[in-house]
Amino acid sequence: MFLGINILLIFFFFLMLFLCLRLKNYYLLSINALGFLAGLAMIMLEITNKDVKLPSLVILFILLSALIVDFLYSLNDNRIYRLFFPGNEFQNIVFNEGTQDEHIKIIFASRIFETEINLHQDVSSEISDQVIDFWYQGNVAFLKRNFTAAIENYQHSLDKVPTKIVHLNLSASYLCLKEYEKAIYECDQALRINNEFWAAWLNRAVAFGQLHQLDEAIGNLEQAIHFGAPMEEVSLFKGSILQKSGRLTDALNQYEAALKVNKNLVAVWFQKGLCHNRLNQPNLAIECFQKVILFTPDDHHAYYHYGNSLYRSGRYEDSIKYYDKALRYASEYDEAWNNKGIALSRLGRYREAIRCFEKVLKLKPNSSEVWNNLGLALEHASFYERAIICYQKFIELASNQMNPRIESAKKRIEALQVILKQSDFSLAFGSEDAVPPEKSDYLIT
Repeated sequence: MFLGINILLIFFFFLMLFLCLRLKNYYLLSINALGFLAGLAMIMLEITNKDVKLPSLVILFILLSALIVDFLYSLNDNRIYRLFFPGNEFQNIVFNEGTQDEHIKIIFASRIFETEINLHQDVSSEISDQVIDFWYQGNVAFLKRNFTAAIENYQHSLDKVPTKIVHLNLSASYLCLKEYEKAIYECDQALRINNEFWAAWLNRAVAFGQLHQLDEAIGNLEQAIHFGAPMEEVSLFKGSILQKSGRLTDALNQYEAALKVNKNLVAVWFQKGLCHNRLNQPNLAIECFQKVILFTPDDHHAYYHYGNSLYRSGRYEDSIKYYDKALRYASEYDEAWNNKGIALSRLGRYREAIRCFEKVLKLKPNSSEVWNNLGLALEHASFYERAIICYQKFIELASNQMNPRIESAKKRIEALQVILKQSDFSLAFGSEDAVPPEKSDYLIT
């Protein structure tokens, strides 16, 4: 009897190991690895008929502890439940982090599509099979990010039988290609078939949002909610649109509404943190990014924005630690290198800052802001000739919107040229005539 229980426990922990890898929860992974090994040890003791009380008690304690941790974690995070019981036929698309891709809806579930095809009783089984096959081939092409081929297959499916699901998937393809007017048209076709199809309202909102027609986008989101879209998802999307339009307080209200439904929504905590940073509330932003890191401990974006929040609160040394954590997971994260350089400059560690800015320019050689930052760090470190070259490069690359910065760079060049003329050395190290630039002149990303 006990042998059977132990075998079941080993199977359970093996399954949890798989789920932990899927969820990228390495803390829980280690707990279940211990539980798995403890189960194996218990079986070995039973097979060998060894009656050793102390090791048995220790192993039993490990097994029970692992089970309790799994139980408590499952109560606190419903992602495990969703892996077994998805309960939602819609798939979310996330191709570009930091964009609205995660709100795009598409349907891959054959059961759902076949149900809609069966509503067309006048369609022969041969035609139905062709419709399903074209839809399936479109899905395969979509997942390979071959959106042109996906559109072609979806269109062949529609030529035989018009369905709201294929129109929805077509709209998703056009959204990924940034052809927003065509995406709106396909959503309209889906809504002509079924006006209560909330996924089409949501894709329509994405298109209007990308076209910066924010009132239209919000109106479509209201329709999506009316026809049954998940409140927490729509609140997140609505919040991001309000945030984009500068209505930050209203955006925060939407994020709070989403968190009332589900406090474990990582994307909501992330966007809420960004919103607090824009409102110059870094301490509140820090709390949000702590939540994000708790759920996704390998998210380099979370570490980066956590670092930005610490920087804004004046904790420069701590911000560097979090920029380093972001770079541990994404070594070519140019924004993290740039902002780390600025934090180092704030601490007077200019030579280290110079290395950071030079790293960024290897990744983005045409970044005007970084040329400006490198020039400032070089000037602070008394490398005046090199600073002049960087300022000139900044002026060459900067847009007209940066005119005040351009004028400031020109003045820096003039001041440094005067210093160099007064110096007997080609590099005026430690000149007393040097007037260092303000540390606030650095351009944070």
